[in-house]
Amino acid sequence: MPESVTVSDWGEITVAEKPDDLEWDGHVFTFWNTQPDGSGKTYSPGDTERLTGDLELYAMWTELITVNYDLNGGEGSLPDPVVGLPWMEVTIAAPKPDMKRDGYVFRCWNSQPTGYGKNYDPGDMETYVSSSTLYAMWEEPITVQYSANGGEGSVPEPHVGLSTLHVVVRPKPDDLRKKGCYFYSWNSQEKGRVPAVTGMPSNRSDISLDALRTGEVYISETKPQADGFTFNGWLITNGDDDSVSKMYNADDFGSMTDAERRVNEALFNSSRTATAVAQWTANYTVTYNVSGIPSGFDYPAAQTDSYPEGTVVPIKDKPTGFDEDAYEFIGWNSEDIDTAQSSFTVNGNIVITGEFRSKTVPPQPEKYTVTYLSGNDPQEEYTDADISGSYTLLGISDVGFTTPDGKTFDKWALVTPDGNGYPAAADAGDSIEVVSNVTYEAQWNSSTPVNTTATISYTSGLTEDFPGYNESC
Repeated sequence: MPESVTVSDWGEITVAEKPDDLEWDGHVFTFWNTQPDGSGKTYSPGDTERLTGDLELYAMWTELITVNYDLNGGEGSLPDPVVGLPWMEVTIAAPKPDMKRDGYVFRCWNSQPTGYGKNYDPGDMETYVSSSTLYAMWEEPITVQYSANGGEGSVPEPHVGLSTLHVVVRPKPDDLRKKGCYFYSWNSQEKGRVPAVTGMPSNRSDISLDALRTGEVYISETKPQADGFTFNGWLITNGDDDSVSKMYNADDFGSMTDAERRVNEALFNSSRTATAVAQWTANYTVTYNVSGIPSGFDYPAAQTDSYPEGTVVPIKDKPTGFDEDAYEFIGWNSEDIDTAQSSFTVNGNIVITGEFRSKTVPPQPEKYTVTYLSGNDPQEEYTDADISGSYTLLGISDVGFTTPDGKTFDKWALVTPDGNGYPAAADAGDSIEVVSNVTYEAQWNSSTPVNTTATISYTSGLTEDFPGYNESC
């Protein structure tokens, strides 16, 4: 603990550094303070202060936070935890090479063990203000297999990976043949009526690519489903030339002829393969609810509709079904869109609230607080609440502040806010117009100092209730 220092009154002292042996497990020293709970005046090592009386400084500590990793059903070793101060920025670690789970592959980290939190890929950055745990997310791999489809000979090795697996179709082995037929391409249907599918947003099932028996390939009119997305159709591209493509719109499915569904010869590359990529638009919700109507009032519950991203939606008319004699509809309000417009574009989840006002209860004026500070150490505070309009500033005796020895009250100085027409300084008894929360601090006139001595001493800020307490410190 730093040694106590005794100086004559008005003598200047320099605040000491924290001794090397002053520690608290799981915490880091931040500064000294005149109060053990940190509510007093703060001093950093090296600060100077002119003493007018005894001063005791307490060590202030900040608890360290930890970001841990969890195998979440897997086995093996984990990345090292990260320990630091609140608001630390952490680079998300890669999984260890021996991390595994039978029948699964590692996909990412997540802030919740169920996977319903925020996903993090290795290398992502995140700022943490409290301790947290990242859980390994595991996914059953999908398999793309090849079938000879009645032919003889070997087939390529299967592809294994995650639901976002991108497959480069393997070439036909030289020994794969079928009597009386020639090899045309690989296809996901036995009779070659559906091209290979890529680009679906997650939760895909396994796809089996089969050798064709026919030289014609047709687009499937079956629409895949994915939660939170709208399927727009298939985009067929030539792997050798991406500029050669054709879009098959889902809106046309069910009314297309065989000729319209047939995949044109130009869409096949030199390896006699073409790729169909599912085209998706994210869906978002638009929710309407109400505010200002008493609980239990007979009004429809919140209404939620789903729209594809980019959809232009008109704002609904005024709600109906409420007691118009008792309530007035003020208008729609939202933090997500400009409700002054007649329509909006859906680019995310949107909440729109219909605001009502009672016609039977007159509007009440806003109420504010006037806060007084003593400007002394320790700081004293007095608050006058529920104030609106004209207000008379109180005196020192009214707020009960202690007058420091050798000083007299001078005036009140504005602390916050510095606008709204408040005077920067005012005397007790002055009148102000209160239009917001406002704070004034007492200003004191000093008298001639008395020659005395003063002592500064330090304490660790720990008690025997804390880990690391040392009575001899």
